[in-house]
Amino acid sequence: VIPALEYIPSHHEKKALLSLFGRMMSESSFKLSQGMQNQICGKNILIADDFLTTGKTLLDAYHCLIQSGVASVTAVVFAAARVNKAND
Repeated sequence: VIPALEYIPSHHEKKALLSLFGRMMSESSFKLSQGMQNQICGKNILIADDFLTTGKTLLDAYHCLIQSGVASVTAVVFAAARVNKAND
């Protein structure tokens, strides 16, 4: 386990109050930790997330890592929220 990403708190800390669109359009939640560029460049990275709601956390982490030069990013999620469709 390498702490390659740092969480960036936003002014929208109460994510539950944001709409799905609001969450997806919010700023990135991560930045690369200092000194990690050389350690992860060209590597295959696995991200583990405990709970998937919108996918925004994984998407932000993916973009941050790809922009940092990793070879690939794979994600594993342990649980996911059920999306209620309008016609269910």
